[in-house]
Amino acid sequence: MRWMLGFALCFALFSCAPKKGGGEWVLTFEEDWNGPAVDTNQWISQNGPSGHILSSRWIENNLVSNGILYQVVRKEKRGGKDWTAASLWTKFSQRYGRFQCRYRYGGGSGLNNAFWVTVKDQGDPKGFNQVLDINKGRYSNQVYIHLHRAPGKGKDVEKIFTVDGADFSRDFHVFGMDWLPGGLVFTIDDKEVGRISNEEGAGELVGTAVVHVSTAVMTEAGPVTDDLNGRAMAVDWVRVWKRNP
Repeated sequence: MRWMLGFALCFALFSCAPKKGGGEWVLTFEEDWNGPAVDTNQWISQNGPSGHILSSRWIENNLVSNGILYQVVRKEKRGGKDWTAASLWTKFSQRYGRFQCRYRYGGGSGLNNAFWVTVKDQGDPKGFNQVLDINKGRYSNQVYIHLHRAPGKGKDVEKIFTVDGADFSRDFHVFGMDWLPGGLVFTIDDKEVGRISNEEGAGELVGTAVVHVSTAVMTEAGPVTDDLNGRAMAVDWVRVWKRNP
């Protein structure tokens, strides 16, 4: 099911935002891109094509400069695709918590700017991953949330929010999700924009979440033109929190 909602957001940080020093939430994972390159002790990179998108994705498309990760899109033939992009995921995983990423869309039609998690039930012999797209950022003023359930694990839920007056390719914003025992709460700059209850997704997610940041070239994000060449999603930081007992 899909909703299209138009609303104005105030992008001020609220007092409920977690503090790095403690409080209601405790920081369990942090990446500020302070090194010269992607830290392979913390991150794994895709190196190859994906069948459902127009780009292959490679470690070389992840550039780190002045504390920012740039996931660059290039028009080049590699891995059987006409474009290249980038996809990273953490070696870290956690059940429940607050998952946040401060990033800026790369802009340009045809570019997917994604922050997401995969949840894998280690006790399931089939090993199906369930995907929670915290934001598949495609259009400059749009947030696309998507819960993909594994076969037999529930049902898919989609919610699309069009934010009046926003341009997420001009400034950095914090996109987040609280994974709680009762369901999922989605935020922009710590302001709630939507929820998915366990009942809505036909059951509670089982497993632990691995965190992803990625770019992809796809027609679902608009017509693909040469204007995409050299564009990049810029990631300031990724943080994961756990609620104090």
